[in-house]
Amino acid sequence: MSKAMQRFGLSLIVLLAALLAAEPAVGFGVPYKVASTCPRAHSRVLLADAQAEIYTVRESFFTAFEGGGGEAQRVIATRGCVYGRKHSYKINEEYVPQPTEVNSGIANLALSGTMVAYEESYYGGSRYTEEQENPEEWRVVVRDLRAGRALHDAPTGMKSPAHPQFVGDGPTTAIVVKSDGAVAWILTTVQEHATYQVHALDKTGNHVLATGSDISPHSLAVAGNTLYWTQDGKPTSAALH
Repeated sequence: MSKAMQRFGLSLIVLLAALLAAEPAVGFGVPYKVASTCPRAHSRVLLADAQAEIYTVRESFFTAFEGGGGEAQRVIATRGCVYGRKHSYKINEEYVPQPTEVNSGIANLALSGTMVAYEESYYGGSRYTEEQENPEEWRVVVRDLRAGRALHDAPTGMKSPAHPQFVGDGPTTAIVVKSDGAVAWILTTVQEHATYQVHALDKTGNHVLATGSDISPHSLAVAGNTLYWTQDGKPTSAALH
């Protein structure tokens, strides 16, 4: 073999080794790189920052019946994990196909550092009838992905006098969270049509900051210790400690 051919073969081996060693970037427009210890094989990234990510992944398990037999169950799980750690934590799962008996799920995911916040809702009964076997629930949950524990789990608002069996006062339209776990949200109240409330839950307690039909439902934002939203077409702010 000529020296030219030897040099070409060596260059090809070096190029292939470099390609195999390259670390892929996160897809779906997320600019951060994925740590090899954050499990996300065959997953879809929903949110990511420099410390953690939230993703969905298909999972399956076997449910055994009393007396023998069983059934294979398939779910789409929403999980979160911190870069540099091997364990992920399940935030939610949706059965495939979704059963008609129970409506539940999460909405308005927000991520800051290792803190993830979201609305968790539940409604028992059939979605094809108006039967209500269990109370309807809307809760805001903040979870620390370093240990998987919940820092906050609070109803979205006060119970409605017209619907005392409810937990919370309606679904959220926006949620923001800080890296220390302080959280805020806007909800649509079930007590009055097209009326919104701004709530904050931080080290000072749980507060209603604003109420009105003129609140822009998706205008919530946080920067530092200041919370922002729009009401009556004007920017409004409050502290979020």
